[in-house]
Amino acid sequence: MINLKEKSVLFFDVSAQYTSMAQRLAKDFEKVFYCTNWQHSFPKYNLYCAGMNVPEIERVDSPFSVLDIVDIIVFPDLFMGEFQDWLRNKGYKVFGSGEKGERIEIYRDEFYELQEELGIEISEINVIKGMSKLIKYLKGKENLWVKTNVIRGNGETFNYKDENLSKSRLDDMQSTLGAFSEEATFVVCSPVDNCIEIGTDTFIIDGKQPVDVLFGLEMKDASYLTKIVPYKMIPKVLKDIDTKMSPFFNEAKYRGFFSTEVRYKKNGKGYWGDSTSRAGQPPSDLQQLLLDNFSEIIWMVANGQVPELKAKNKYGAQIIMKSSLGQSQAIYFPEKYKDNVKIKNLMYKDGIPYHVVLDGIEMEEIGSVVSTGSTMKEAIDNAKKIAKEVKGDCLSIDGDSLDLAYEEISKLKSYNITLF
Repeated sequence: MINLKEKSVLFFDVSAQYTSMAQRLAKDFEKVFYCTNWQHSFPKYNLYCAGMNVPEIERVDSPFSVLDIVDIIVFPDLFMGEFQDWLRNKGYKVFGSGEKGERIEIYRDEFYELQEELGIEISEINVIKGMSKLIKYLKGKENLWVKTNVIRGNGETFNYKDENLSKSRLDDMQSTLGAFSEEATFVVCSPVDNCIEIGTDTFIIDGKQPVDVLFGLEMKDASYLTKIVPYKMIPKVLKDIDTKMSPFFNEAKYRGFFSTEVRYKKNGKGYWGDSTSRAGQPPSDLQQLLLDNFSEIIWMVANGQVPELKAKNKYGAQIIMKSSLGQSQAIYFPEKYKDNVKIKNLMYKDGIPYHVVLDGIEMEEIGSVVSTGSTMKEAIDNAKKIAKEVKGDCLSIDGDSLDLAYEEISKLKSYNITLF
């Protein structure tokens, strides 16, 4: 067994979204150096201070200041794939999806092309270049899903209802893109109706994965429920996708988090809508609490070894924390719940945790409350109890959404999925 207390980590959090994960690794590793991508010609303090004064970790301005003294380098997010590949080629131990692995999330058109090439069934799609062609294509149509390549900051995936109801959405996207509106690539997908969304949250190690996975159910932007289950028990459609993707992941030297989102129909067909080639949110905040050997898993994956998932409880619940304040703020909660309250873009001031708002990122989600239980009900009750103790300005934590998610589990049974 490796003694992690003798090992150190460089945690490169490009977007400052995963500060709590660096804190979690610090429980087991001797040292965690935390770095974010704050540097450009006109830096601002709110991004620069992410990770500042967080007691468990040591913030560094540049990854190169510690690159040669750490044992592994962890990338929880996207857009650093080529750097990861360069590091691996130099002999560094890296946890991350790599350039090829991250592209299937960043470039949706390539993702669907890969699925066709591998014989994975996809819904009807159209790839469109430029806002003018997009608007022309959508005219007179209803109920389609519009996705972007690369530019999530200019427009996330949205449901195009019709040319009247969705006009403001398109106008806003065209305005934010400005002179580049004709350069953007869009993927327009037909809906998959009369289905449920299923998927697994796991780790990929050169095309292989652990014998257990997290099988979860999400209430979009509200909450998430999961259970650790044997991989052999998950629906066949998910295993078929994994089998077809395995050679790709092996070639990509993919060693990191991975999640699938599949629209599953009662006839057994499934349509893989999006790849998550990073620490998804959910469930990564919950994984840190649910998996007792989380740090060991990160170490083993970075070293090309397939880990075992170890946990006292099999069930987990996560509630998304939101704030409409639009500025940095302190978050208050009892010290005993420190492991249960995960805050994005975290810094400490006078011993108090703060969520720091980043420029140009309009996002209400500022963190989450997580809990575990020996039963699903216990996990839900624990999460709702903790959520009531978390305070912040304009803070919203919808514990009732967990009850709605639990009700959705009954739908799984009608699809012959009884994993819960």
